[in-house]
Amino acid sequence: MTFNTSIVQLPVSHINLKDNRFQITTSTDLSRLSDSIKNTGLISLPLIYAEINAGKKPDFIIVSGFRRIKACQYLGMKNIEIRIAGSDTAQIDLVRFAITENAFQRPLNLIEKSRAYSMLSRFFPDNKKHENMLEKEALNLGLSDASHMIKKLLPLCHMPESVQKGLAEDSISLPAALELNTLKPEYADILACLFTDLKLSTSKQREVMNLLKDISLCHEISIKDILDEKNLCEILQNQDIDRNQKSHALRTILKQRRYPAIVQAEKNYEKYLKELKLGQNIKLVPPKDFEGSVYSLILNFSNVNELKEQSKILERIIQEPSLDKILEKQLI
Repeated sequence: MTFNTSIVQLPVSHINLKDNRFQITTSTDLSRLSDSIKNTGLISLPLIYAEINAGKKPDFIIVSGFRRIKACQYLGMKNIEIRIAGSDTAQIDLVRFAITENAFQRPLNLIEKSRAYSMLSRFFPDNKKHENMLEKEALNLGLSDASHMIKKLLPLCHMPESVQKGLAEDSISLPAALELNTLKPEYADILACLFTDLKLSTSKQREVMNLLKDISLCHEISIKDILDEKNLCEILQNQDIDRNQKSHALRTILKQRRYPAIVQAEKNYEKYLKELKLGQNIKLVPPKDFEGSVYSLILNFSNVNELKEQSKILERIIQEPSLDKILEKQLI
C-alpha cells in the first residue's frame, strides 16, 4: 500500500465534512483532542483525497483524521496543514490506509470493525472465487476476525443509529443486535432505545424481544403498539422506580400476556409452596413451565441430626393438602 501524497495548507471550509465514506472511528468527543491540538498543534496530519468531478471544483474527501479536522474547526482554525493523496491513488489503497490508521493504534469496537469490513467488501464480492480473500486482506490491515464473525459484523454499520450507538457503548449485545436486524428498522430503533435505557443483560434483551415478537404474531399487533399500551407506558415512564424494577415489571407483564396459564400456575405454586413451610434447607423444584409431572426435592444438611429433622418435615408435608394441589396439577 504505497501512494504519493503532498503536504499543503488548505482552508477548513474547503474540506467536505459530511462525506464519511472512509470514516472508521465512532467517537465524537473532541475535548481532549482539541486541548492537545491547541497546545502542540497537529502532530499527525490528516489525509484527504481530491475527488475530481467533470466541470466542478475538486471535492476534498477525508480519508483519515475526521476528529482532528473537526477539532481544528472547533478551535476556529481557518487553514490547516494537511496531506493530499495523489489523484491516481486507488480507492482500495485509501480504504486500507483508513483502516490501518485505526486498527494498529487501538482495539476497534464492533461498529468500527463493521465499517472497516463494509468498506473492504466492496472490493471482495461474496462468492467462491473470492472466498476468504476478505478475511486475508483484513488480517493484513490489523483485523483478525474469522470469516463467520465477519459475516455477523458486516450488517451492523447499516443498522439504525440507536442500535449502532448501543453496540458501540456495550449496552446492546451482538446477539441482540443481530435479532434486532430481523425487525423493521422502526421497531429495531424502539427496542434499542429501550434496551439502552434499562441496561438489560444479553439474556433479558433476547427474552423481551422474543416475548414481543410472539405476542405480536399471536395477537396481530405491532411491537410499537404493544409497548404503547397504557400499563407498559406507565411503568417505563415512572420516575419513582429504578431500572431493575422497570425491567422486572416489563418482563412480568409481557410474560403474563404471552403465557397467561404458566404465569397463573407460578402464582398458585408460590402460594401453595409458602403454605408448606419447608424452611431454608428444603427446596421443591417444579418441572419447567409446569409441563411435566416430575418434581425434584433438594435437601441440604451437614449431619445426621439435621437429616432427621428434615425427615420429620417431609413426613408432615406429605399430609398437607397444599402438596396434593401442587402434584395433582391444580395450579391452573
